[in-house]
Amino acid sequence: MPACCGGGLKLAASGAPNGNSTLAGAPERAMMAGMMLKMRLFALVALAPLAACATTAPVETAALPPAEAPPVVVEQTGPPAPDVSLVGLYLAAAAAQRDGRNEAAADYYARAAELVEEDGAPFLRERAFTAAVNAGEIEKAASLAPKPGEASQGSQRLGRMVQVVDSLAKGDAAAASAILKAEDIGQPYRNAAQMLRPWVALAAGEEDPVGRNPPPNNADRLSLAFFQANRALALEHAKRFDEADATYQALLGSGVNSRAFPLAYGAFLERQGKKAQAVAIYDRLIAEQPDDRAAVMAKTRATARRYTPPALPAGKEAASLAMAYAATGAMTQGQTGNALIYVQLALRLDPNRPEALLLAGGFAEQAGELEEARGHYAKVPAAAPEYIDARSRIAATYRDEQIAQAVAVARETARVAPNDRAAQLDLADILREAEDYEGSVKVLTKVINTKGREADWRLFYARAIALEKAGRWPEAEKDLLKALEINPDQADVMNYLGYMWADRNEKLAEAMDLLQKANRSQPNSGAIIDSLGWAYFRLGDYKKAVELLERAAELSPSDPDINDHLGDAYAKSPGRRLEALFQWERVLTLEPSDLLKAKVQGKIADEQKATSVATAAPAGQP
Repeated sequence: MPACCGGGLKLAASGAPNGNSTLAGAPERAMMAGMMLKMRLFALVALAPLAACATTAPVETAALPPAEAPPVVVEQTGPPAPDVSLVGLYLAAAAAQRDGRNEAAADYYARAAELVEEDGAPFLRERAFTAAVNAGEIEKAASLAPKPGEASQGSQRLGRMVQVVDSLAKGDAAAASAILKAEDIGQPYRNAAQMLRPWVALAAGEEDPVGRNPPPNNADRLSLAFFQANRALALEHAKRFDEADATYQALLGSGVNSRAFPLAYGAFLERQGKKAQAVAIYDRLIAEQPDDRAAVMAKTRATARRYTPPALPAGKEAASLAMAYAATGAMTQGQTGNALIYVQLALRLDPNRPEALLLAGGFAEQAGELEEARGHYAKVPAAAPEYIDARSRIAATYRDEQIAQAVAVARETARVAPNDRAAQLDLADILREAEDYEGSVKVLTKVINTKGREADWRLFYARAIALEKAGRWPEAEKDLLKALEINPDQADVMNYLGYMWADRNEKLAEAMDLLQKANRSQPNSGAIIDSLGWAYFRLGDYKKAVELLERAAELSPSDPDINDHLGDAYAKSPGRRLEALFQWERVLTLEPSDLLKAKVQGKIADEQKATSVATAAPAGQP
């Protein structure tokens, strides 16, 4: 069962259902799982271009209208009626907050607080404040921030943090600085507040804005790395270029795997007139990931005939970047609530911050608010490296129930970005999911021809899947062999080819060799173990097949194809026909493809008929 491949391809697969026709069922689920993992909020890759925002739009890309992503409509409440009830407002606020309508909840709580006596208002004001922060209503939240003694210590600290950001967003750096100096903002917000401190100090015209801002003592490695990246940018602002360079170099040598840092260093080198060194960094990134749009755009910018170095992020833009850094650090520590807060603060400082918009969209998707997610993604500027990713995410939100709309969005994105490989591959992936296999093959063939000898194994693997589904197995086999020629140790390709040979009763010895090698590479992959078990089934070794397929079912219990294979193996094993029937019945509860569902229903009917004949009493006997 081919698993998800990376590098922009949201493909994958799994051992196909029985039969010699096309793959169905598990491959689609595997593709969707890989796509959703990439798409949802745990997206450090979405933050890869953090400090290297392009200042010019990519040549091959034009902005697309956000028609596919209408803005979310949030309930508006208006002024309270003369006879409004405090209990009614409180219940309405609680219901709105429970439904995720935080903007409405904040309004209800604030209105309720106006109706109660002074000693009862702080509780409601704290609720209103929290709801406003979660809704991204930072200006309202700043006005509702609890005063000392009015709320929990955590809410008071967050209130000061929100007021710092809101003051800075309004251009009142002096007020923001005064809040930071008045009292230390403790955990869990201290580290994020420290990242804001140099930008507040710079905006307020203070001396040595960087020196009095030591790194946090208790941060994890990635959070500390983001703090240092933020510090390097502040050092550059302070014209302490040697220190900034040394900080970036230490950052790149820290072992933290984030593409944000080499991109940020490359932008710094460009601004220092060291263009050749910057291009060398971009070349290394592109060699590792050909689909890294940020690196490609950076190299295009640095090698353009009319060259302009990237602008140095300043003021509110730099502070917004700091909050995006903080959000990513919080996510790596499992602090998703704080991560959402930092995303909202980032957008208050810079509503067009691409990384924050992607993260906000991911949070909305996780909450099931797809319209809100599309609204965030649609705001990503066309000039940003994240633009194509945002378009891809809009398309992905339609894939479950509106595949035609997903195809339309992906097709339009590919049209305006004809030279962007990621956009073309996304279209090919969605076309395959929409069962337009020939269309998918056509798109992939164009990309392969454009790349020529530089076409990597992923492209041939992707086209092989589409070709096989289109019923063009000889061509699919050729592409799979080509992919293995380019990358002989790629477990996904070995698995796919080995499974197909076994399922077609062809080259069983070669299939077994490939699948055993893939299994050694990924010993805990349920998909690969299933394929290996299915090869033993084809060889007639049902005992070994059962052993492996039971293991695969343990690793992937909700995969209908694996459970179907296990049922077939049970049916061939002495005394296990009832277990086979149970497995097939289980398949029908796991959302199988229409093809697999029909096959399994046929097997169940045949088994029940055979059992009925075998247990029928002789004529004349009761």
